[in-house]
Amino acid sequence: MYTHRFGLDLRWIWGLSNISLSISHTLVVLMDSFFFGGWPHAFSHSNRLLSEDAMLVP
Repeated sequence: MYTHRFGLDLRWIWGLSNISLSISHTLVVLMDSFFFGGWPHAFSHSNRLLSEDAMLVP
Protein backbone atom coordinates (compact mmCIF):
# COMPACT_ATOMS: atom_id res chain seq x y z
CA MET A 1 0.00 0.00 0.00
CA TYR A 2 2.73 2.45 1.00
CA THR A 3 4.93 1.67 -2.00
CA HIS A 4 1.89 1.95 -4.28
CA ARG A 5 1.08 5.41 -2.91
CA PHE A 6 4.73 6.39 -3.13
CA GLY A 7 4.84 5.34 -6.79
CA LEU A 8 1.72 7.37 -7.53
CA ASP A 9 3.24 10.38 -5.76
CA LEU A 10 6.44 10.06 -7.80
CA ARG A 11 4.44 9.89 -11.02
CA TRP A 12 2.39 12.92 -9.93
CA ILE A 13 5.56 14.88 -9.09
CA TRP A 14 7.10 13.84 -12.42
CA GLY A 15 3.96 14.98 -14.25
CA LEU A 16 3.97 18.34 -12.47
CA SER A 17 7.65 18.96 -13.25
CA ASN A 18 7.03 17.91 -16.86
CA ILE A 19 4.13 20.39 -17.14
CA SER A 20 6.12 23.22 -15.55
CA LEU A 21 9.04 22.48 -17.90
CA SER A 22 6.77 22.64 -20.94
CA ILE A 23 5.18 25.88 -19.68
CA SER A 24 8.57 27.51 -19.12
CA HIS A 25 9.75 26.29 -22.53
CA THR A 26 6.60 27.69 -24.15
CA LEU A 27 7.15 31.02 -22.38
CA VAL A 28 10.75 31.12 -23.62
CA VAL A 29 9.57 30.40 -27.17
CA LEU A 30 6.86 33.07 -26.92
CA MET A 31 9.27 35.67 -25.54
CA ASP A 32 11.81 34.78 -28.23
CA SER A 33 9.17 35.17 -30.94
CA PHE A 34 7.95 38.42 -29.38
CA PHE A 35 11.39 39.98 -29.63
CA PHE A 36 12.17 38.54 -33.06
CA GLY A 37 8.70 38.83 -34.61
CA GLY A 38 7.85 35.17 -35.23
CA TRP A 39 4.40 34.91 -33.63
CA PRO A 40 2.86 32.23 -35.92
CA HIS A 41 5.87 29.97 -35.52
CA ALA A 42 5.73 30.33 -31.72
CA PHE A 43 2.04 29.48 -31.53
CA SER A 44 2.40 26.38 -33.71
CA HIS A 45 5.43 25.34 -31.65
CA SER A 46 3.63 25.76 -28.31
CA ASN A 47 0.54 23.93 -29.61
CA ARG A 48 2.73 21.03 -30.71
CA LEU A 49 4.40 20.95 -27.28
CA LEU A 50 1.04 20.94 -25.49
CA SER A 51 -0.33 18.12 -27.67
CA GLU A 52 2.83 16.06 -27.03
CA ASP A 53 2.47 16.62 -23.28
CA ALA A 54 -1.18 15.60 -23.43
CA MET A 55 -0.12 12.29 -24.97
CA LEU A 56 2.52 11.78 -22.26
CA VAL A 57 0.01 12.06 -19.41
CA PRO A 58 -0.97 8.55 -18.20
